[in-house]
Amino acid sequence: MEFFLHLIENASIFVRLFFIFFIIVLIAALVRQAVEMLSTTI
Repeated sequence: MEFFLHLIENASIFVRLFFIFFIIVLIAALVRQAVEMLSTTI
């Protein structure tokens, strides 16, 4: 467990970048879904 926490501390930059990338992908997917829903209603 201590090793795992140390690993997270060392890789914090990569974890943040991955987290930001995941959020961007999630938002893009939601936006695309919303656009598809709007295009079908119009």
